[in-house]
Amino acid sequence: MLKSKRFYLIAVAVVLISNMSYIDYLINKRTYLNEKLVQLQTNFENQINSHKLIADLFYSESIKNNEELKSLLIQIEKDPTQADDARKKLYNYFYNTYQYLSSKGFAVFHFHDSEGKSFLRFHKPEKYGDSLTALRNSIKNIVKDHTPRTGLEIGVYNEEIRYIYPIFDGNSFIGSVEISYRPRFLLNALQKQMGGDYTLLLSKETIDNKILEKTRKKSYKLSGIPNYYITKETDGDSVFNFNGIKNELLHTLGLNQPVGYVEQSYINPSTIFLFTPIKDIEGTQLGYLVAKISSDMPNWILYTQLVKLFIWMLILLIAIYLFNRTKKEQMRSEAILEQYKYAIDQSAIVSKTNPQGKITFVNEKFCQISGYKQEELIGQSHNIVRHPDSADSIFTHMWKTILSKQIWRGVLKNRRKNGEDYYVQSTITPILDKDENIIEFIAIREDVTSIIKHRNELKTDKQIKNVLLDNLGTTIVVQKDNEILYANRPFYERFQYNHLQELTRNIKRIKELFVSETGMALSEVQRQKIKDKLLSSSEPQKVHMLEKDGKVATIYILLMKVPFEQGHFYLFKLLDKIHDVPSVDAPATSVAMPSSNYAEQLKISESKLRLPANIHKGLVTKFIESMQKNTHELQLALNVKNFDNISYIAHNLKGSASTLVFETIATLASDLEEAAQKAQEEPCKQYADALLKELQKLTTAHNESTTDVK
Repeated sequence: MLKSKRFYLIAVAVVLISNMSYIDYLINKRTYLNEKLVQLQTNFENQINSHKLIADLFYSESIKNNEELKSLLIQIEKDPTQADDARKKLYNYFYNTYQYLSSKGFAVFHFHDSEGKSFLRFHKPEKYGDSLTALRNSIKNIVKDHTPRTGLEIGVYNEEIRYIYPIFDGNSFIGSVEISYRPRFLLNALQKQMGGDYTLLLSKETIDNKILEKTRKKSYKLSGIPNYYITKETDGDSVFNFNGIKNELLHTLGLNQPVGYVEQSYINPSTIFLFTPIKDIEGTQLGYLVAKISSDMPNWILYTQLVKLFIWMLILLIAIYLFNRTKKEQMRSEAILEQYKYAIDQSAIVSKTNPQGKITFVNEKFCQISGYKQEELIGQSHNIVRHPDSADSIFTHMWKTILSKQIWRGVLKNRRKNGEDYYVQSTITPILDKDENIIEFIAIREDVTSIIKHRNELKTDKQIKNVLLDNLGTTIVVQKDNEILYANRPFYERFQYNHLQELTRNIKRIKELFVSETGMALSEVQRQKIKDKLLSSSEPQKVHMLEKDGKVATIYILLMKVPFEQGHFYLFKLLDKIHDVPSVDAPATSVAMPSSNYAEQLKISESKLRLPANIHKGLVTKFIESMQKNTHELQLALNVKNFDNISYIAHNLKGSASTLVFETIATLASDLEEAAQKAQEEPCKQYADALLKELQKLTTAHNESTTDVK
């Protein structure tokens, strides 16, 4: 009967472990697919948005306020007979721009008039005048509401990712402009980022309604999934075959949700299919972006789970083996426990008490250190060895701790039977029954009398040293291995810090306390110069330091190098007045400024970024606007001493300036970030003021360069 029950329990455990392993495998696989779906969706949106940034900048810099363009569009509104002439002028005016857009992947550059008719296709300049409002909702709606559009759209001949913007003359809508590119360009970018193959799975109903039949037969093919076409352009080699997951797709693709599938291959890398929904330019569900990626991860997840299953089974076998040996081990453990008890009794001071605090057991060590016999201790409380100097609060806390079933640790001062003092390091542990009730307390102690007495002697020596140094009448600072170890009381009474912890938390070396004659922070080079002078001279050297009230004090420092063991202590004596002392004053200005010839830096920036002049100027303008906002926020943060916010603003400013190759601003922002991280208020103010001056210089140089171009 017992064996049958044991076999049943083992069988249940095997089934439970197997099911848990399978569920864990499914969860890990789904987590991996979800991560890949998020990565695909993020990269897809980033590609759309990165091209939108170029399109937005192009529109704002070249189209939005282009008076010549507006005059041409107004001209054809008033006199349609001038359309051909206006079209030629417009083509010549934007030809170089079209070449630049083409190099960025924008194959289509298209102007429309205010009624939604094609005015000029740069890719097909000979084709114009056709009405687009009946064929494309994006044109129909921009004519209606004059609102920009971005997204994928199905046209008469193909699908494209379009960026469409309105053109105004004052408040009057006079036309629109469109730049777009083929999805293949975007899919190629995704392929470089994530590897694998990519295609578009498009709604059959939408393609049938939009695309001309001749073009549809040429450019699209059935995907094998009902109600969806696949573009031949993105699947020219027919690499997408959904037969293995077709049945699952029939249900899930109708939900318009991201979904991933794995075609498991147990030897070769598995194939992952990722489907992420895509909408058209007007927000209507259009189909799916599909990725087909080879990956070893599904196999790794499976193999890992098999290893886990094997380990769990092995653990189960070990548990069964250990269970069979429980009785033998239990007997052996009890014997070992008795030996442990004997070892503790021979080395530690042990006692037991009942919940009321009465002693029920003491070992021989307890009797030896206390001077009492065992029969004198049993039944008594530990007050029999309590020293009169011990505070009641110690025992109140001790009883509160152990009665709450926690372990109490501490050092207690006790008294022997003959009146001598002794100290013990005590650990008191409550012993609980199966119902978590306290049945007794066990106290294990170690004699630390010699340690405590030695510590008290050292404490007395330290107090004597401090009293002597604090009353010398001279300020003393001790430094070793680039770390301040000590400063006496006169130092804290006069200067900015109140105790050693505060001092060493803010600075490591005494040279960091030195300032210029005007109170400004010194650079590291200037501080090092003073240090070198102190080390090389036997005479007191003049420096400047800030007192508690913020005033700059002239101090004369005499450095003494005191050998100790394998190194040296440096003893700094800070004196108020010494005659005929050579000065090592640092210059008043402590912030070293790099070159800031912004006319030259603007040329270098434009050359290194290799952007068209109008786009580069637009980027610089936006940087100046951002920097104006940042400097304002810096001043607010400085007013409330929010160093975390100052560090954050400086870090972002450093990155933007580095991108545009403005080395002066990037260097100052880096210095400001470092000062903010150290919570140094004065250097932060200096660097913030310097950044404001650099902003003014950059703004002036940028305005002058813009005026020169005009």
